[in-house]
Amino acid sequence: DLFLPVIPLNQTGTFSLLGAPIGNGSFCNQFTTSERVAKALPLLDALAVLPDAQTALLLLRHCASHCRMAYSIRVTPPDGLGPSLEAFDNAGRGCLEVACSGPLTAEAWLQATLSTRCGGLGLRSVARHSVAGYAASLWATAPLCKDMDPGYDPDFNAALNLVNMALPPADHLPVPAPQPVRQQELSRALDRVVVARLAAPAPGREAFRAHLQLLQQEGAGAWLHALPSAALGLHVVTPLFRTMVRLRLRLPVSDSDTPCPLCDGTCDRFGDHARVCPCGGDRVKRHHQLRNILAGRAKTAGLQPEVEKPNLLPPRPELQGGPEDGERPCGGGRRPADVWLPNWHLHGPAAFDIAVTSGMRQSVLTASVTDGSRASTDYEARKCQHLSTLEACTSEGLQFVPLVVEACGGGWGPIALKTWRSLGEAISARTGEGSSVESQRLLQSLGIALQRENARAVLRRLD
Repeated sequence: DLFLPVIPLNQTGTFSLLGAPIGNGSFCNQFTTSERVAKALPLLDALAVLPDAQTALLLLRHCASHCRMAYSIRVTPPDGLGPSLEAFDNAGRGCLEVACSGPLTAEAWLQATLSTRCGGLGLRSVARHSVAGYAASLWATAPLCKDMDPGYDPDFNAALNLVNMALPPADHLPVPAPQPVRQQELSRALDRVVVARLAAPAPGREAFRAHLQLLQQEGAGAWLHALPSAALGLHVVTPLFRTMVRLRLRLPVSDSDTPCPLCDGTCDRFGDHARVCPCGGDRVKRHHQLRNILAGRAKTAGLQPEVEKPNLLPPRPELQGGPEDGERPCGGGRRPADVWLPNWHLHGPAAFDIAVTSGMRQSVLTASVTDGSRASTDYEARKCQHLSTLEACTSEGLQFVPLVVEACGGGWGPIALKTWRSLGEAISARTGEGSSVESQRLLQSLGIALQRENARAVLRRLD
């Protein structure tokens, strides 16, 4: 015999190696359930009762044993892990419901599992993405495995077929694949399937479909990645943060539509009215929060900003029965710029003008269903054309920079996005951080301020 009698031999055909189960499907599922899911449950239970919902969601997305589960789906064929992966997803859903959202509908949970770029909360479903993880891992490790064992011959085509079964024909991968297969690309394709399912036309679904489109605009999900730092102005108290999450998932914030206590409108169950209501001062506060962030970051970049420099711009356009920022100045003359810079892009002085619009307004709702950028893009153009503002500023040697954000989703217009990137570069030159890092931090700060004030406006109207 090759082995001494004192050395035990495993003749079951099942074992674990480097934390990966090897054997039949039943063994792999049982191993993952006991070694991954069961050990994650105490952590998920603890996260659910954290007093700070913002911190809980951040940890749920980035920690909470997701790394270990991601490892499991990359090293074990997905057909042997089904029940254990579903159990982990269900535990994550339960944690989210207790910590942040309250009871979730099946549709809201499906949305939550999308990436933040696709309008979700970034809580990836390991059950859905297991086929992507395993196929990508099989491809990536094949050269090394063949170096160790020239006879190694993985059934890569079978792994690709499992991915294709979850994708529409337009996204099918060729079998055999002629190029590297990356998990990120496969996961994006799987997310597109979910988005298409959620956005499918149906009676009474127009508002939900428009809302989902708005959430997918650039910058709309940045606030979900902000570190909950009070010192940086990025922390949100739990009642407001829970409301922000419910608004993002389009879960009702009240049992029924009610008369708005501050105007003659109707407060709908989903908070759409509260975010555009012209009364109560909420629009003014939201506008000023965004303005102050811009001014603060411009000061960090050494651009010498001046807030509310007077007599520069024509009056603001009207929006929902009042000025777009909610504040009507005395007299009918020129108004100040929100933020004025003496020199922007080496082209002389610039007047930055912040505005918040809504893609959920009835006049633009249908357009938002197919184009989530429509509301902000159109409003940028309107601000430039209103009373010939752009033309008047240009003739006086003043750059007019309209910065428009859509209230419900949080996406910015194209001029604003270009401005935030440029401002990030200017800050980067001072701080030494990467320009993309500074731009993302800026978007996070703006997103937190926007959504926090939205949530505050909603709760004020529920009291």
